[in-house]
Amino acid sequence: MSKIIVITGATSGIGAALVERFVARNDQVFAVGRSAERLEALHASLGHVSNLKTFLADFSRLSEIDALANALLQAAPEGLDVLINNAAVVPSSKRFSHDGIELQLQVNHLAVVQLTHALLEALIQRQGMVITTSSDAHKGGRFHVRDIQKNPRYGVFRTYAKTKLYNLMFSAYLKDAYGDKLHVYAVHPGVVKTDLGAKDSSAFMQKVWHFFTKKAAAPSSVPPTYEMLVDQKEPLEALYYAHQKPLNHLSVVTDKEKQTLLMEASLELLKMPKFGA
Repeated sequence: MSKIIVITGATSGIGAALVERFVARNDQVFAVGRSAERLEALHASLGHVSNLKTFLADFSRLSEIDALANALLQAAPEGLDVLINNAAVVPSSKRFSHDGIELQLQVNHLAVVQLTHALLEALIQRQGMVITTSSDAHKGGRFHVRDIQKNPRYGVFRTYAKTKLYNLMFSAYLKDAYGDKLHVYAVHPGVVKTDLGAKDSSAFMQKVWHFFTKKAAAPSSVPPTYEMLVDQKEPLEALYYAHQKPLNHLSVVTDKEKQTLLMEASLELLKMPKFGA
């Protein structure tokens, strides 16, 4: 039975590979990207198939996430089966969003919280699933609530690690709060040859990124783990997966006190009510 699947960060790398895989299965795919040209190129590359719809949104603008959510809800009034939070940025220098928030924090974490919050009821309507692309890079991250509240000193990889840790902590929070209504997972895609760290970066950072991903796996190697999770009829106990198997994560991920601090700080920045409120 086909599913209605939302995929963010859909125009390149892992996102594009996921779109291709789920379109080929005849699922209804809603692909989200920040470039109209790249969305059109993606659609054209798949033959303008009828089971792919594209949605434009720049996650560096919180208002565009609200508009995206409204468009997705209008396109699927019967509810959504799967939300795959995959969009991310890795700028080489400290940058701020249009909302005055450090860019990686907003795009990699806050946008995940905001979009999931906005689509929550539509996902619950079909006892759906939320999958967020995290990374074992999270093991290099440390949780300090002040890092969310005060835009601390910037280090590109340190900041990326923290946002991937936040992805896992948010997933654990969501699984604990809504596990009876939703399936919730996070995925470590492994070292994949994408342009994530080369977009919007300095020439030096582009060289560094290409060096570290030179022998990385192709994005096409990643979708089987997502596909395995999407096809689960009953919720799996583990939260975090790679290569279609459960993966260990830092213990802080399931620390309820720190989850609460993360959510309070995140929702305050987003000026949003609590989940379920």
